[in-house]
Amino acid sequence: KTLKTADALVTVSPPWAQSLQKKYPATPVYTITNGFDPDDFDSQSRGLTEHFSITHTGHLYEGKRDPTLLFEVLHDLIREGVLQKPDIRVRFYGPSESWLPALVEHYGLKEVVEICGIVPREEALRRQAESHLLLLLGWSDPKETGQHTGKLFEYFGSARPILAVGGAVGVLTETLEETGTGVHL
Repeated sequence: KTLKTADALVTVSPPWAQSLQKKYPATPVYTITNGFDPDDFDSQSRGLTEHFSITHTGHLYEGKRDPTLLFEVLHDLIREGVLQKPDIRVRFYGPSESWLPALVEHYGLKEVVEICGIVPREEALRRQAESHLLLLLGWSDPKETGQHTGKLFEYFGSARPILAVGGAVGVLTETLEETGTGVHL
């Protein structure tokens, strides 16, 4: 009802703009991507953690952002002797997820995965800045090719490489390729 009476519409990606334009052909639709405030990152230390660290900050949303593929790969690399458990940490900062500890246990990664809970934003930014890789879990709906979270842009501010896992090929993939800031698997 609100969109029908709007003079113009703004969204964050070209696929979403195309979808809106199809639905509301008489209304101009514009794309303005998400961003980040560089001032939020000026005071962040650039020293890295002692262990190789992969960090995810924010919500997981069960069934939507799934770390299973990462856990499978880590389990296999550890089993094959390519990685040693004491050398790597995967850290999750955000709301507690009741299903995550069981998934960690299933892949034998209790010594590797740290479930840290909610921390203040400043601490989350520090944890991002000290990480070797930032983990971005793609949205599991294959129709959501226009979805890139604001988290992606916050990760840009941390100036650390991004490992995006899961989700459909789309604007997330294109944005990482265009900026050279990470890969989407």
